Amino acid sequence: MNDVGSSVAQPLNRTLNGTITSVPREKAVFLLHSNLKVFTNAIAALSKIGDEIFMQAQERGLCLKAFNKNRSVYGVFLFMDDFFTDFDTKFVCKDRVRDCRLSTKTALTIFKSAHFVEKNLVSCTLTVDCLGQDLRIDFQHTYDVSRSFDVNVMEIHKPFTSNITRSELSNAVTVSA
Repeated sequence: MNDVGSSVAQPLNRTLNGTITSVPREKAVFLLHSNLKVFTNAIAALSKIGDEIFMQAQERGLCLKAFNKNRSVYGVFLFMDDFFTDFDTKFVCKDRVRDCRLSTKTALTIFKSAHFVEKNLVSCTLTVDCLGQDLRIDFQHTYDVSRSFDVNVMEIHKPFTSNITRSELSNAVTVSA
């Protein structure tokens, strides 16, 4: 059996209680159980701002961003490590991380469908490529039913950076989950 540090990518494995056992190289994995509704509401809120959602894996969490077409309005949700049931970000390298850019219509379709079948939903696993090329979403339902989405991310782009500090923000809200 290959160890996680080998050059061969390991498949994503979950134990019976939903914990992550191994992670492919250059990918970050986030496991959601009870906070999926909050995550879905964050995507719905960002969809009101722009047509694209930027998802970025970080060492201690996951960042979702959206900008309007003029780049005059933006929203950011930063989900820290305690938001997730389990996560593995050991392959996240600050120097090489890029945003996964996906359509809000795609994200809304995937996560709203999960919201409607919430009674049967056990867990959701997000596998985010740190290079911004791949995104996989797995939903585990009761009775060993699972749904997987290999999401088409949009072309790689230069990340948008802003020079705004938190002290300059007049409408900022920070909430712990």
